[in-house]
Amino acid sequence: MCWEIDYQFFAEQEKAKKMAQEKRTGVISDLLTEANKQAEKTGAEAAPVSETVPAK
Repeated sequence: MCWEIDYQFFAEQEKAKKMAQEKRTGVISDLLTEANKQAEKTGAEAAPVSETVPAK
C-alpha cells in the first residue's frame, strides 16, 4: 500500500515538472519571438548606404 502511494506521488510530481517545463518553454518562445520582431524593426530603420557620411 505504501509503495502505491509513493508511485502515485512521484507520478504527480513528474506531471507537475512536465507542465512547468512546457510553460517555461512557451514563455521563452514568446520572448524570443518578441525580441526577433524588435530586431527586425531596428534593422529596417538603419540608414541606407548612400546617406552615410564618409570618414576623414
